[in-house]
Amino acid sequence: MWMIAPWVSLHNKHPDYSALQTTLNSQQEWSEESRMTINHTKTVVMHICTSSAAVPPPQLSLGPHPLQVVRSAKVLGVTVDDQLTWTLHVTAREIGSLQTLHAAQI
Repeated sequence: MWMIAPWVSLHNKHPDYSALQTTLNSQQEWSEESRMTINHTKTVVMHICTSSAAVPPPQLSLGPHPLQVVRSAKVLGVTVDDQLTWTLHVTAREIGSLQTLHAAQI
């Protein structure tokens, strides 16, 4: 599964990414017709797969802007990684909690 964060998740089981780009183009067109803007700097691509098989990253764009391929992204306050583990999210919350505790003790 390819996740285009934060506004849509797209599924594609084949290495032909033209369907993903077509969907992105449709979303971009719809947003322009609706007088809305999709922030291309906050839109990223992440391949979510628990398999260790190498998959070439797609070259996707939102309008003229190429999208960055990432291994983790924050979605609705939760850090999601490409292996669907909780490690990054729990570590970030743990560090934040320790910093808050330390600040409260000072």
